[in-house]
Amino acid sequence: MSEQFSIVEIFEMAEQIERNGANFYRKAADITSNKTIRSLLKTLADTEDEHEKLFLKMRDRYARQNEPHVFDPDNETAAYLKGIASSSGWEGKVAPAIELRGNETVGRILTAAIQAEKDSISFYLGIKNAISSEQDRQIIDKIIKEEMGHVSILQKQMAQWS
Repeated sequence: MSEQFSIVEIFEMAEQIERNGANFYRKAADITSNKTIRSLLKTLADTEDEHEKLFLKMRDRYARQNEPHVFDPDNETAAYLKGIASSSGWEGKVAPAIELRGNETVGRILTAAIQAEKDSISFYLGIKNAISSEQDRQIIDKIIKEEMGHVSILQKQMAQWS
């Protein structure tokens, strides 16, 4: 049985992922005393804000179209995106797996951030496969590469804190 799902809803989820990430990074920056880590986390939060804006623009563009659905005859893309979103934490949206209380170590913060970035990348790869616009696919590719860069930066910091 084939299923249609709303690409607008998928972009709303991507926006929420980015908001969750930015909020996490800002809160983590507020609780860490290490200036280098604090600066890195604030920079990552700003990047997530920019990603949210890009997803919002794409969502608005699809919302104005007459048919904002993606045909998924084998239900693979819908199942993949649903699985990623539902298994990744807060309200079914990809987000860092910990809720910061203020006593987390830098290592714990970095570990949660790395996992959330990896989950985001997986979700965005699914979105990329669900859309046909080459322009939007290139934007999503750019976001994925930036998220991969975040993983790399966070892993380098993690190596210093292990």
